[in-house]
Amino acid sequence: NDMVLDSLFSRPLRKNQIVGPIKIDNKQYLFIKVEGSIISPAITELQAQERWQNIKDELTQREATKQFDKFVYNVMKGKKLEFIGDSFYKISDLLEPIYNITDEDKEKHFNGIFGKKKENDLEKYRDIRSRMEAFSQDPLFTIDNDTWTVKDFADELLAHPLVFRTTNINKNNFRQQLKFAIVDMVRDHYLNRVAYERGYDKINTIKRNVNIWRDNINYHYYRS
Repeated sequence: NDMVLDSLFSRPLRKNQIVGPIKIDNKQYLFIKVEGSIISPAITELQAQERWQNIKDELTQREATKQFDKFVYNVMKGKKLEFIGDSFYKISDLLEPIYNITDEDKEKHFNGIFGKKKENDLEKYRDIRSRMEAFSQDPLFTIDNDTWTVKDFADELLAHPLVFRTTNINKNNFRQQLKFAIVDMVRDHYLNRVAYERGYDKINTIKRNVNIWRDNINYHYYRS
């Protein structure tokens, strides 16, 4: 949290000093007691240069994050996502079993459910895709005057698997966490659209990163 970092490192502190209250969010405040400090002086010129560079990189990253958050806000401003109950509950019931297993098995399950190839060890999930296809044209949610069907959602998953905000997923919170994951996926969908409109995919740095990840994925694919 930037407020915590600023409170601890923007001015000298003494032992046993109480720092705070630090406003973390609208409902949380934090107090910190300084138990002590570890002094690591930069002895050589190289160490001093590295320290200044680390500070510069840290501050640059923090400012970049603020700018990106502002950019995301402007892209998504005015957009309201509304889930359509029946379809969402069906999707939730189908996907919940997948997230009660290991990460390795999750990947296999998604490959079997949404990809062209089915794994032999997916027997108990073999009907998920067919059950989803049975209502694939049903609307799942609306956003920005667009309606996403279940098929639109499944197609998007091929390019953007769901990323949950927490690893602590259970039956009690799964539907809420699924909503968050879908919202994040849709946010990235809109950001991706802006990136293509601006021609970011043609920038050499981006091409190089794409090729690096393609090589990495191909390596793992052929190795297995």
